[in-house]
Amino acid sequence: MKSRSPFSGFIVLAALAGTAAAAPSPGFDGLVRATAALCASNPSTACVAYAFTALDLDHDGELSVGELDRARDQLGAWTAAQGESLPFPVRHGIGTALRVVDLVGVERALYLYDSDGDGGLTLKEATQDLRLDQRPIGEIYAEGRLIDWTRIRAALGPSAFLLDYLGLE
Repeated sequence: MKSRSPFSGFIVLAALAGTAAAAPSPGFDGLVRATAALCASNPSTACVAYAFTALDLDHDGELSVGELDRARDQLGAWTAAQGESLPFPVRHGIGTALRVVDLVGVERALYLYDSDGDGGLTLKEATQDLRLDQRPIGEIYAEGRLIDWTRIRAALGPSAFLLDYLGLE
């Protein structure tokens, strides 16, 4: 069994980031705002599926290294552009997730989550460490139950100390 990094939460960052967004706009900003609107009242499963589909630019049902790299770059740039207008918990969450992705590397993270070894992440593979249900994602996030840290710690084994170092669950 391959070990995993806390990479699955990357899929939902656009949804969480957009909670402070208002009017629709083009590009990645528009995606974040549309995702936030959908995620505010719909089941977390639908929210994450929507974000996943939006990131899957070639519509093959999988996220490639290129698609994940692009999403990471866009989310970083978007977050920097929003600055202080994003609530601190959202900025902190995005910043932490981006640091984890940077430490692990997008290609390595994809490899760790790609359980069938085909070079792409399906929705199921990408969300294996998330606790999704019929409640809106914000409710699950507010409870601190969105990411299954116990499962991630077990999978990481001796490397789990990195989660403590980064101040993660």
